[in-house]
Amino acid sequence: MTDIMQQLRDNTRPAHDQIEATTPLTALIEGKGNKQDFINVLKASLSYYRPFEQRVMACPDAAVTEFMQPRLKTDLIKRDLSRLGVTAEDIDAVADYPVP
Repeated sequence: MTDIMQQLRDNTRPAHDQIEATTPLTALIEGKGNKQDFINVLKASLSYYRPFEQRVMACPDAAVTEFMQPRLKTDLIKRDLSRLGVTAEDIDAVADYPVP
């Protein structure tokens, strides 16, 4: 694993742990979830990916941004939330997870 990938993994572990520990995610994994649980998990994911991806894509190193470009998830999560009936206003209101 490259140094940048290991740093990324190490620095994002708390956010992943928080998302993975959410009750809606547990319910979905156990096959007991519902649409609202899925929406809540997507919102939690958005709160992490949006600020992280904004900061990574602002990196002056073209190798980093070229590596990340095909891996960006923010727009996909926002599209999924919209298709599940979440309004653009509610999507924009999701609080960002503080990125170190």
